Amino acid sequence: MNSDKVTFFGSPTSAISSSVAVPQNYNRLLFSGTVPPLLNKDGKTTYERYGNTERQAIGILETLKADLKTKGLSLAMKMNQIIKVGLTPMPSSLIQRKIQ
Repeated sequence: MNSDKVTFFGSPTSAISSSVAVPQNYNRLLFSGTVPPLLNKDGKTTYERYGNTERQAIGILETLKADLKTKGLSLAMKMNQIIKVGLTPMPSSLIQRKIQ
């Protein structure tokens, strides 16, 4: 990914890029707009469609891992990783059952 210009990745029809590579002297790759994969298109609830919080987090990390691989990078590389995610919260009744 040697380039002197900012490179945007993702669907050209989307308002949000899936990731951005900043010129080499900055040595940065930024991701944005990564959402959990759809697990069940016929699910009636968010949890049925995308899974619980744990499954959503795993799905997002798997997506990031695959995207990094296409760029010759990996999660195993030493890098400053700051990951902020917004997931669908689990109902408190499910959280209580998981804790017990």
